[in-house]
This record gives sequence, structure tokens and C-alpha cells, in this order.
Amino acid sequence: MWRQILISVAWWLCLYPAAQADNKPTQPGVIFLVGGAGGIENLHGFARWAIRQAGIPHELRSFMWTHGKGRVIRDIQDTRHLLAKTEELRREVLSYMSSNPGKPVYLMGKSTGCLLVLQAAEKLPISSVEKIILLSPAVSPMYDLAEALRSVRSEMLCFYSKLDIVVLDWGTSIVGTADRYYTSSAGLKSFQMPDVSKPEFADYQKLRQIEWSPGKVWYGHFGGHLGNGMPLFLLFEVMSRLKPESR
Repeated sequence: MWRQILISVAWWLCLYPAAQADNKPTQPGVIFLVGGAGGIENLHGFARWAIRQAGIPHELRSFMWTHGKGRVIRDIQDTRHLLAKTEELRREVLSYMSSNPGKPVYLMGKSTGCLLVLQAAEKLPISSVEKIILLSPAVSPMYDLAEALRSVRSEMLCFYSKLDIVVLDWGTSIVGTADRYYTSSAGLKSFQMPDVSKPEFADYQKLRQIEWSPGKVWYGHFGGHLGNGMPLFLLFEVMSRLKPESR
């Protein structure tokens, strides 16, 4: 009996990596990138550079949604505009999925743009999005991620920093978060996990929260709000997680 068990375990160990590899995307797809309020930083340009340097074959589609350069407060507080642009993003993603069946879709948001990504994902089919990347999300820590997580096949990554005080603590406490709470943001504190007894706890197992550490200074990320949009950080910490696997 023990011999049979050992043989079964050996076969499982041999086949498991292959099975895991089969579950990973093996072809180029698309990254929908949604920047922050006011369009102040050069996130889209830096992301294009990082994709080229990483040798990633994915198409990058920048989704523009703001009222204009520097109009930060209006972008954050105009809920009707945010909802309209969220629906526009959802339609664009669904159109791509319909025209490119089987190709992986990634959603990436920065700051207020994370709200558009999350709300669009909530209305997408289950497991239709390969990954969601959230950079310094300017939404409340208690935001319910369960519906958005159901649209994710692999994982949702949230990059946050406890040093992002000026924008995601003082700023959102005064102006409000994108989901209209006057509090510190998830990009500062991370998202709250539901109680293990709640049904949505299972969905949250696909959430991975990555806190800033001093070692990220080498990538030009000093813990502030613009740090995870820097070229080297995007190259080594973000784009490296979006490479399609080769068989």
C-alpha cells in the first residue's frame, strides 16, 4: 500500500508543474491602463517604456477618463462622470474580449483610476480577467472587493505604502476617496479582509497586498504617491508579473 502511495505522490509531483503551466496564459493579450486624477504623472509613457524593456508582447491600451490636466478635485468628486467612464471602460473591455477570444486581459489602475478598474471588473464575466493591478488605490480600505475578485482568474495585486501620507491620508481625508469616504485610503492602509466566517472570504484569497519596503528605493520609489508609477518600479515590480508563460 505504501509503495502505491509513494508512486502516486511521485506522479503527482511530476505532473503538477505541467498542470499549473497549462493554467497560465501562453499568448499575448492586452493591458488596459487607467491613470489617476488630473493626469499629472506620466504613467502611460513610463508603462510603455517598461513593457518594451521587459520584452512583454501585450498591447497597452491607455484609457483616458479625466476632465483635463490638473483638474484633480473635480475628477475625484464628480461621481456621475466616474460612473459614466466606468461603463465606457467596461464596454471597451467586453469588446476586446469578444473580438479576441482566449487572449488574456489585464486591468491596471492608479490612484483614483483604481475605482474605475474595480467597478468595471464587478460587471465583467466570472474569471474573464487574468489579473488586476492596483497602484496606490485612492478608495476606502473597507471597499468590498468580492465582486471584482470574482471576475479575476489569477490574482489581484494591490501595491500600497504607509508613507503615502500627503495624498492618501491628508488628501483623501479632506477631499474624499474616489468612492466618497473622507478617510485614509487603501493605498495607504491596504484593504480590509472580511471575517473568515463570511462567504466572500474565499474570493479574497485571490487578493495579494504588497507593501512598500526600503529596498524599492533602488527603483525610484521612495514610498510616496508617485513612486509605483516610476519607470524602474513598473519594469521590475509590475511588468515582470504580466509576462505570458511559454510552453
